[in-house]
Amino acid sequence: MASSANLSSGGLEGLCNETTARWFYAWYSPYYDRLQKYFSSPHMREKGLDMAGVGGAEQRVLDVGAGTGTLTTQVLSRGALPGNVVMLDQSEGMLAQAKKKLQLNGVRKVLGDAQDLPFSDESFDRTISSGAIYYWPDAVRGMREQYRVLKPGGRAIMTSCAANPVHMFHDYWRFTMDAFKSLAVRFDSMDLCGSWGNGVVNAARALAGQFSGEPGSMLMKTVDGSEVVDPLSLKLAAQNEKDHAMTVWMIVRKL
Repeated sequence: MASSANLSSGGLEGLCNETTARWFYAWYSPYYDRLQKYFSSPHMREKGLDMAGVGGAEQRVLDVGAGTGTLTTQVLSRGALPGNVVMLDQSEGMLAQAKKKLQLNGVRKVLGDAQDLPFSDESFDRTISSGAIYYWPDAVRGMREQYRVLKPGGRAIMTSCAANPVHMFHDYWRFTMDAFKSLAVRFDSMDLCGSWGNGVVNAARALAGQFSGEPGSMLMKTVDGSEVVDPLSLKLAAQNEKDHAMTVWMIVRKL
C-alpha cells in the first residue's frame, strides 16, 4: 500500500490512464445507463447531495466526470436551473448519450479534462464528482482545479467506488479513506470523509433488488407498497471495513 508521500503532484498515477479510459467509454457509453443501476442507486446519490447541500435556483454546480448525466439529472430535480449547471467529461461517447436526454436540455456539456478545468476562478458554488477520481493521472492537480473554480464558501463532494478489474489494482490505496483525507488538505476544511460497505455488500444489494425491483437498491417494498431499508443489506453494510469499503466519499470546503 502506498504512503501519503505518493500524493505529491504527479505522484498518483491514474488506475486507468486518460487514453485507456477514453477508448473504454467509447465502447461502453451506449450501455452505461442500463448497467449503472447495478453500481449505485438514486437513494445513495440523493444522500450525498443532501450532505453537500446541493440544490436551489441560485446555485451554480459543476459535475466533473458527469458521464451521461445521471447525477446531473438529480441535481436539476433539486431546483437547480439548467443554465446554472455544467457537465464536464473527457468522453465524447458519454456526453453524446447525455445530449439525447430531454431532461438535460439547457445544461452546458463540456468536453474537457478534470485536471485542467476550462472555467474561470470562483465560478461555482458546488462541484460534484462521482466515480471519476481514479481516472485522473494527477489527483492532486484535479483537486486543486476544483478548489480554484469554487467560490469562497463553496463545497466539493467526491466519491470513489471499490477497485475492480476495469480500474486495475496497482493503485488500490486511492480507494481508501486515508487517501481521500490526504487529498483533502488541498481545501481549507473537510466537512466529512466516510466509507460504506465491505466485500459482501454487493451480494446484499443484489438480494435487496429482488424485493424492490431496483438492482443495487437497499430498499424493499412492504405489503402496503411502502419502501423500507432492507434489514439484511443494512446489517451487512454496517460491517464497514474502512480499508476495503465499496464506496468512499468526502465533502470539502473552500473558505
